[in-house]
Amino acid sequence: MNDFQKACLKKEFFEKIEDYIPDIHEQQRQYAEYFIDTLLDDNPKCKHFENHTRNKPIVIPCRCGCGKSQCVQAFCESLAYLEMKEIGVIIVTDSLERLKILSGGEIVNDSWGDGRNSYSSRSIYVSSESRELSAREQLIKAKYKQFVFMSSQRLKDLSEYDLKDLLTFKCDDKLCKRKFLLIDEKPIAYEYIPIGRKEINDVSTAISEGVPTSEADRNFVIDSYENLRKAIIDDFLRVDNHSENTLADDAAQDFFVKHFNLRRLTRNDKLFFDVIDKHKKTINNNRQLNSKSYEILHYLKKIVRKGVIVKATKSSKNSIDSGSYELSMYYLKNNMSSLMQDIKTIILDATAGIEPIYLHKDFVMMDNLAFEPLKPLKIVNVDTNVNRMITNDKASDLKERKKNTEYLSALADDLHSRAKNDTLIVCYQQCEEYFQKGNTAVAHFGNVRGSNEWYNFDNVAQFGLNRQSGFDYLMNYFFIDTEGYNELLKLDEEESRKKIAELLKISKGIFEDGRIHKICMNRAIADLEQNLFRCSLRDFNSQTPVTLYLYCNQKYISTVGGHFSRKWNADIETVNSAILDEFKDRYKKPRKQNPDSTAGKIMEYIDSLSEGTEFRVKDILDNCQISKDQFKSAKKHNKKLSELLKSINIDVGRFMK
Repeated sequence: MNDFQKACLKKEFFEKIEDYIPDIHEQQRQYAEYFIDTLLDDNPKCKHFENHTRNKPIVIPCRCGCGKSQCVQAFCESLAYLEMKEIGVIIVTDSLERLKILSGGEIVNDSWGDGRNSYSSRSIYVSSESRELSAREQLIKAKYKQFVFMSSQRLKDLSEYDLKDLLTFKCDDKLCKRKFLLIDEKPIAYEYIPIGRKEINDVSTAISEGVPTSEADRNFVIDSYENLRKAIIDDFLRVDNHSENTLADDAAQDFFVKHFNLRRLTRNDKLFFDVIDKHKKTINNNRQLNSKSYEILHYLKKIVRKGVIVKATKSSKNSIDSGSYELSMYYLKNNMSSLMQDIKTIILDATAGIEPIYLHKDFVMMDNLAFEPLKPLKIVNVDTNVNRMITNDKASDLKERKKNTEYLSALADDLHSRAKNDTLIVCYQQCEEYFQKGNTAVAHFGNVRGSNEWYNFDNVAQFGLNRQSGFDYLMNYFFIDTEGYNELLKLDEEESRKKIAELLKISKGIFEDGRIHKICMNRAIADLEQNLFRCSLRDFNSQTPVTLYLYCNQKYISTVGGHFSRKWNADIETVNSAILDEFKDRYKKPRKQNPDSTAGKIMEYIDSLSEGTEFRVKDILDNCQISKDQFKSAKKHNKKLSELLKSINIDVGRFMK
């Protein structure tokens, strides 16, 4: 693209932006300029890093509501209006609703839009859920479309061949190269694939049904996999090979690295995978089974060579195998190859500055524009441990369930005593029903990102921080630290168990390892910021104060509040709740006397007596103001007291100092 074309495109782009954002704020205008300059290589930082950022995804951090989607729409509209047909674009995002917004219309059979935008006839939506066209037919049609829309999931699932084929398209009987891959919101940069007994058995059925009888080497493939299946299930995933004695503190889960005692999967891996690759489509075509059977075979090929992280999960109390452990392999799949093709890849993510995945070495982070806080933000932290209570929500004990129900009702009552205006409530999915009252809208974690449905609300309430499992943070960490992951896979079972235990060690709800703790908190903060900006805070032209009611443990507020204070000049206030205090008092258990504390009283009393003084148990009880049961418990649990009483005992219940 020459300088004249760039100038024309920029002029048209800014005119389109004015149409999409009529009351555009100066900060939004600056972002639009930053966006188009980065795309067209007019951003100084792009030029500075050009030599070593080729094919690496460029991340543009911003803020929610700055106009990311409008910039993408305006760019595509401008290309279409100026008849720049040879500049192909792939647009990716994480939700169908956002794709509809970007396309400017509804989904039809093979294209987007209904004529309301100038590029609908030149675009196609590539979906794994299309009822009209198969995935292959969609990709064939995409070959003749300038604009291709797809979800983050679809991009991640494309084969290397299909992705490379999608990078070119036909334009006026010429084969043109697509220039831009625009990703609106966080991409799926990695995932961890569970491979347990079910998946291993499903692959066996998929091969049997997917490799046709006409295939000359069918029996070889089936027999070879059956031998492999038995080796994996009977040895590698054998439950009784995992002793409960290996677990510290009778843990519910255990993580470690295991290695196959195999040099290859079959006696002829080349022939085996030639046949598997030949029949990939039919192997993955059984909808009743794992649709990733073909991929799992290739994961196993790598696992045999390098080893794999295994998770041992303790069976539930009600299961037949109660007390035993179920083993599953977890293959860490790096999806960065889909983001590092021969095309300029731009990622637009409002919380890119704090999201941990962008610490991976292959992301190129652009400078964060200095967005100024435009309206007052107040965060009211109600100090309570929501996450712990929600964890117990499925408790089988009726009393415990009743307690949890009353707690959630108390949370709802407390919020409604504070928030008087329209309030967006974000909570765990299983708790939504408890907050459906009054002038509120309720949504659950993971279901609000990118939505503009509540842009006119001035209050947001979030119950708990959206925390994931420690294992999830562990795999996030190893995605970032590829070298550390490879080193872990070299360790034996016991060494790897110790290493992982160190990384996941928790003290008072906080990960002791700083790297894991940072991943945990940064993800929670990014999620909270995304949720918060669903309300009027995203509106650059609104001056109405916004209040966030954050129900979480006060120990997290220094980290969470610190971020919002620095970035958005938020005023933080931690408060107690009379409603929640009343609930706590109702369920407060009688405090048990610490045996060691009782033992200390007894020994102090004995020490105060003169030499030769005779006393009885009753004297101890009266002077120490303890019960007989407390005396017995202290004697039983405190070795020092037990030995002292034994040394001065002269008769049953009688002692002499």
